[in-house]
Amino acid sequence: MASFFKGYSEGIQRFLQDKATAKKIIQQYTRDSADDIIEATYQYSVDYVVRPPFANREGIVETLKLSTVPEASKANPDHFIDNSVVKSLEEQGFFRQIGMQK
Repeated sequence: MASFFKGYSEGIQRFLQDKATAKKIIQQYTRDSADDIIEATYQYSVDYVVRPPFANREGIVETLKLSTVPEASKANPDHFIDNSVVKSLEEQGFFRQIGMQK
C-alpha cells in the first residue's frame, strides 16, 4: 500500500512541477484541444487534489449521500477512513523529500 501512495504522490508532484507535460496528458486523455478547457481542468486539479493524500472525510460523507445503496445513508464515514499509511510516510519524511511538504 505504501508503494501505491508513493507513486501516486510522486505523480501529483510531477503534475504540479511540469505544467506543460501535465496539460499534454490532460489533452491526450480528454481528447479536447481547447486551451481554455485544458487550463481549467489543470487548475481544478491543482486546487482540489489533496496533498499529502490523506482521506477526505467530507468526500466520503458526500459519496455516501449520493450512493444508491440504501444502507449507505446510515453508514459511519469514519469506518471508511484509514490514514495510517499516509501518516507513516509523512512521519518518515517522504512527502517533504519529494517537495510535497515544507
